[in-house]
Amino acid sequence: MPERIAVEEFIREVTTLLDAEAKASNVQIDVKVAPGLPPLRADRNHLKQLFLNLILNGIQAMPAGGHLSLEADQDKNFLRLSVIDRGVGIKPDQLDKIFDPYFTTKANGSGLGLAIARRIAEAHGGKIAVQSEPGEGACFRVSLPVGNEA
Repeated sequence: MPERIAVEEFIREVTTLLDAEAKASNVQIDVKVAPGLPPLRADRNHLKQLFLNLILNGIQAMPAGGHLSLEADQDKNFLRLSVIDRGVGIKPDQLDKIFDPYFTTKANGSGLGLAIARRIAEAHGGKIAVQSEPGEGACFRVSLPVGNEA
């Protein structure tokens, strides 16, 4: 059910859910939210699922620990929410497959997390994109429209 969601409060809510996981993996989560962002109109539970998937992937991509950044800003009519890890990165030949259902690089992964994340972003009129270099980490950017008071 769509509701108005304050972006910074939402990001803090999601990161709180993963505090124990991050600490156990020696990962520090940094949050950077641009001031004055408009609220999102979205299904909170679906959006939570999307970001839990992205953040967990980021934590798992850094087996030796490190910093994971969550950033939120606005680009015209879209809110951009980014999850940036400094982990192992994604091989170039895998970048176009990672959002496909059942594609995984993990020994015990289902390959559904990123497919679900993309489906949720698109159901909200948005999109998800990734930039990555092997050994340099990955940046997953979710763009969601603002101002749709449906």
